[in-house]
Amino acid sequence: MPVRAMPVVMNFIGATNLVGPQREAETQFVGIGPITLSPINGNMQNSTIRFNGTVITPDIVSWTPCEGTRRTHDEADLVIRNSIRMPFSKRVILQKWELSSRTNITFELDGPMFRLCYPPSLNISGSCGWDTRMPIDLSTSYIRDIIDNNVGVLVDNITNATSVITFWTDCEDRNIPPIKFAMSLSKQYAFDVEAHVDETCSLYSGIAAGFDLNEARSLLEHEIQNKNSFEQSCEDWNMHYESAFQSDSATFSGNLPVLESSSSPELVDLYDWAATAMISLERIGYKSFERVFVISEGPSNSYDGDKDMGGAGQFTWGTSLSSLSLFPYFF
Repeated sequence: MPVRAMPVVMNFIGATNLVGPQREAETQFVGIGPITLSPINGNMQNSTIRFNGTVITPDIVSWTPCEGTRRTHDEADLVIRNSIRMPFSKRVILQKWELSSRTNITFELDGPMFRLCYPPSLNISGSCGWDTRMPIDLSTSYIRDIIDNNVGVLVDNITNATSVITFWTDCEDRNIPPIKFAMSLSKQYAFDVEAHVDETCSLYSGIAAGFDLNEARSLLEHEIQNKNSFEQSCEDWNMHYESAFQSDSATFSGNLPVLESSSSPELVDLYDWAATAMISLERIGYKSFERVFVISEGPSNSYDGDKDMGGAGQFTWGTSLSSLSLFPYFF
């Protein structure tokens, strides 16, 4: 069964799942996907990560619309916190690892793999609809390369969709070895990465997807050069959320009412979920309209319900139905 459950991180151009306990243990502190960055879909579900050569699994997974978090208990021998964010309205995913002591971290990366999505009705072999299995076969479908010694490149040989991935730290300790980035000798993986961090600094990873290498590389370089990109991702999301309640919003044509007080905590929770769902499911970058609302993190449904319907992502029924349940209070 594909990973189609919460938590999901969204940024208005798309979203990404976090792999959970239904996946192999060694994937749970790094794996993400399905990833939907309209009109490019992909994933990195089967990558592995080891800490000092040991597989460690998260004890706690938590979620907000702008950040997913996987972490160990605070009393663990090695405390690990992995956070996933997406810069606002960009085909970029950032990960951050924080650890309680000096640690050697090794990765075997099966991606990120992306494919430009075409409707099956066009008879183009780039479909990302219901009939497309994810992940797409790495060994037969992608061209691998490493540029600048530390940027992995994967090019889909069917649609030319290109992804780039790199790692960096904010460590100032000169005794910490540099990150090693190499081509994997295994057909199962694309790249091998080795990094070191301690309790004073963090390890970061950036993924970007584009229609070609120039676009993907430009997106990634911009986020790396912006030292505040990781923090700014949630700041931008929150500003967009707040603007939905402002009557003079430059983004929305109207505004949601502000629930100033209520004697029902359940209604307050319902309203918060409904507002979050309505705002989270806004998407830009579709060919149909400049901005649309969807019921899925992936492409929206086709009218006739055939195999053009849906996408590689999951449907967020739980949150989208919260919006519908508010209607009796407004009318």
